[in-house]
Amino acid sequence: MIGLRVLVAVAALLAISATVGGDEVAEVTEGEIFCVRPDGETYGRGDGSDWANAFSGFPAADGQLWGAGPGRIGPGDTLFVAGGDYRSALRPGTGGSADGGRLTIRRATAEAHGPEAGWQKAFDAPVRIVGAGYIHLQGLSHVTLDGATDEGIYTASDGGRGIVIHTCQEVTVEHVRVDGSVNRDNYRGLAIQSSKDIVVRKCWISNTPNDNVLLMGSERVIIEHSRLGPRIDPAPGKYRWHADLFEARGNKEIDVRFNRVEWAADGIFLFEGNGLWRIYGNIFTSGTEEPAGKATRTHSSNKPNGPVLIYNNVFYRLYAGIAYGSETKGQAYNNVFYQCLHFPFGGVEHDWNYYYDCGEKVEEEHKLTGGDPFVNAARGDFRLKAGTPAVDGGKALGEQFDVDAEGTKRPQGEGWDVGALERSSE
Repeated sequence: MIGLRVLVAVAALLAISATVGGDEVAEVTEGEIFCVRPDGETYGRGDGSDWANAFSGFPAADGQLWGAGPGRIGPGDTLFVAGGDYRSALRPGTGGSADGGRLTIRRATAEAHGPEAGWQKAFDAPVRIVGAGYIHLQGLSHVTLDGATDEGIYTASDGGRGIVIHTCQEVTVEHVRVDGSVNRDNYRGLAIQSSKDIVVRKCWISNTPNDNVLLMGSERVIIEHSRLGPRIDPAPGKYRWHADLFEARGNKEIDVRFNRVEWAADGIFLFEGNGLWRIYGNIFTSGTEEPAGKATRTHSSNKPNGPVLIYNNVFYRLYAGIAYGSETKGQAYNNVFYQCLHFPFGGVEHDWNYYYDCGEKVEEEHKLTGGDPFVNAARGDFRLKAGTPAVDGGKALGEQFDVDAEGTKRPQGEGWDVGALERSSE
């Protein structure tokens, strides 16, 4: 029989975390376990039943191995992937289901790798998807793709995408490194289109000459705890006008939270038709010697967007933290603007923000000013110093926003802190 039948064992072997309503919960997968090793060789029977008989590369999407039932990869099953170079695309032919369980594709580690037969210590290494290979999830539901460790799955495709999520729902992607440096043309790192209930967590997406993230026609998308940028210079004459961290059109209920951003051009670029966005707990920097880039902006045609809630971010040495037109509505509270030059808030209400060494004067009823509020911003330490007015100086924004990127509960003192990180009371 292809695969290792697991009746109750997988629950003990594997627990993958996902976000539901902003909280991490344990997902338990029960089903068959299949093993994958790098393509280019034949491993025993090649039926995926254990490491001595692993699949050679990722099964083709149009092959007979995907689907529900014994011996096929589908709902409730787990595909463990050994470290090494893969030149075949990771393109599942089926996903999971609400009643059958999630399909889990996970980098194998010493701690969690399924069957022991044929397992080797060397398999606990990064999974590298290179050459023409990339990650393509289309028409799927209830799928978890997990690199297991930081940069556990690495993709550096010489095609046009790193990760594509198209017409999917209930998909989680975590611990994936997307590197566009081998493709200096029309390359986008992450494309999410016409999808719902998507979580991208603990990923690093960078070196894209075109848009880092393309987000179109999607609902309930969370991008969190990730590193976004820097951008690579495009080839001569190519894509100097496509410099967006996000190109976003026609989306709603989007959360961009707890990320570290290094992007010197246009950041979260809202074009048209975007509904509710929540941008909070992020640290936006340009990575340049002089202030540059706009952390989030709208198009010059001033299409209506919003509401956009911009809370507890750091905008560090940017041309503008927020650059919106009058037709975009929302709120900007509890942010730190550090050596930023311009403040075109447009139709967004703004208050309880902290301004340090900025180029223009901004009027706010509860405006905060003072010295450098951070422990060592030049070295990327954006914790607040003791005694800065940013501590306890913010507005209480409700339960949905009362935990920072490090899991610290707000408030720790008499009031909410301003900026991305709440100063601990310890």
